[in-house]
Amino acid sequence: MDKLNLKRTTFKITTKCTLKCELCQAFIPYLKEHKDTSLEQCCQILERYFALVDSVGTFSATGGEPFIHPQLALIMQEIFKYKEQITGNIDIVTNGTLAISDELLETLAKHKDKARVIISNYGPQLSRKFEELKNKLTQNDILFRVEEYFDEKNLKYGGWIDYRDHSLKHKTEEEIIEQASHCFWRQGRYYEINFGELHPCARSFYRMKEGIIKKDENQFISLIDSKNSIEEDREKLRKIDNLIYLNSCAYCFGNTKNVKRHKPAVQLKT
Repeated sequence: MDKLNLKRTTFKITTKCTLKCELCQAFIPYLKEHKDTSLEQCCQILERYFALVDSVGTFSATGGEPFIHPQLALIMQEIFKYKEQITGNIDIVTNGTLAISDELLETLAKHKDKARVIISNYGPQLSRKFEELKNKLTQNDILFRVEEYFDEKNLKYGGWIDYRDHSLKHKTEEEIIEQASHCFWRQGRYYEINFGELHPCARSFYRMKEGIIKKDENQFISLIDSKNSIEEDREKLRKIDNLIYLNSCAYCFGNTKNVKRHKPAVQLKT
């Protein structure tokens, strides 16, 4: 049987966040439930995920804001146990609003060959710990990358996409295939783990989770309470990876060259 090698997967260890971005690409402010995934569940999820895949390129711990999670350092230690199956970086993606703990710094420093911190910089009013975080990572010789989202002349990806319109947009299969064929997310095979499920698209997860579209058991993998064997779920994942489009694609603008971009990190008024 062919190897099952994924390009990238993000593990949303919490749906809590320090910001309330109007156009949050993970829909965090619009979720009905906000919680941390427990360390015990994280261990279960990681064990099942890495039993299913032979390798993954980049594996990222995200949220929400992962620095909120009280057991982040322990979760990262669990992730590093699988680093032989991770061919690229093991990332943490943070918004620069919280200080990094000494325990997490120590954990990352032990795995400099793989560890990387991605800092989304939303400017000094929001990312208040950006400079402090950058300095501490530099002092400890830990790899990091800054993604600038506040200088309108130099926005990462040109800005954010507004995915909040969940109305049906593409009615025929031909239209849906055309949409999916130009979508960066679908073509790039961006997987995410959220609420114990492995989904091939963050927008597909959200629409199923919130009941916008029907939950399709053939378009995600349960990593906590699956009744399938490892081989059955490996075969299911192969089929998902080979799908030309997802049910969610019919309701989406996708991430394409011509889609309108907006100013990132505009905060919702509470």
